[in-house]
Amino acid sequence: MTVTQGDWQGLADALNRLGVPHSEIATLRTAVTDDVNASAITPVSEGRTAKWLKDFGKNAGQWALKTGGELAKDQITTWLHGYFGK
Repeated sequence: MTVTQGDWQGLADALNRLGVPHSEIATLRTAVTDDVNASAITPVSEGRTAKWLKDFGKNAGQWALKTGGELAKDQITTWLHGYFGK
């Protein structure tokens, strides 16, 4: 699955298919929005999006993901880079 720049619905659908809980997807949406509004940062490596991604690694074991935690984190990172056009 590919996520294109600015395609929130595509990113949310990909996360949902992976098994990320809806509450976490909502938390990520808030983080992404905040980071977009603070355009001076690089969202995937700093800011609230990066914090969400870091926390994902801690929480992934609690969720029924369709793939392992580290592999899922790598895939989400790729999707986030696509979303932010990086």
